[in-house]
Amino acid sequence: MHSKMKNNFILVFLLCNFCWSQNFDEGTGLSKLNVGDTIPEFKFTNLEGHLINSTEYSGKYIYINFFATWCEPCIREMKLIEKDIWEIHKSNSNFIILSFGREDTDDDIKKFINQRKFTFPIFPDKDRTIYNLFAVSFIPRNYIINPEGIIIYSEGGFYKEEFEKMKEKLNLLLSK
Repeated sequence: MHSKMKNNFILVFLLCNFCWSQNFDEGTGLSKLNVGDTIPEFKFTNLEGHLINSTEYSGKYIYINFFATWCEPCIREMKLIEKDIWEIHKSNSNFIILSFGREDTDDDIKKFINQRKFTFPIFPDKDRTIYNLFAVSFIPRNYIINPEGIIIYSEGGFYKEEFEKMKEKLNLLLSK
């Protein structure tokens, strides 16, 4: 009996510890990084095979988007990213979009871009390497990073009203 009680105590302790260690981003899903956190350095390969280090974008506003090619809410959001963010700000030298297809290969992304006619930068994240630095679950997921590398906006899921708030925040930041 004592052993069973001890095992139950350990189980409850581990469960509470797990829950305590998780970060929730604005109530929309589990996130490892939140507003106020500095983003970690990461590397990724573009569709031409060139290795890119995230530090290359230091000093710029970075809009990071995580999606999957099969995710309908992601696709709806990406249409708005193209029209309402990229088309307006793509010529701003202080701004870049980094959109990562979670669990998508180079071929998946190339086909997706060709079918959907997206023109903003989209990259594969086949093994969730980059996604896992930022989040535990849920897509689409978006972050706005300031020129100092600090997260100033975080959102999980696609909600039109929240997208509008994010778009307005970006418009304000990039108009300075």
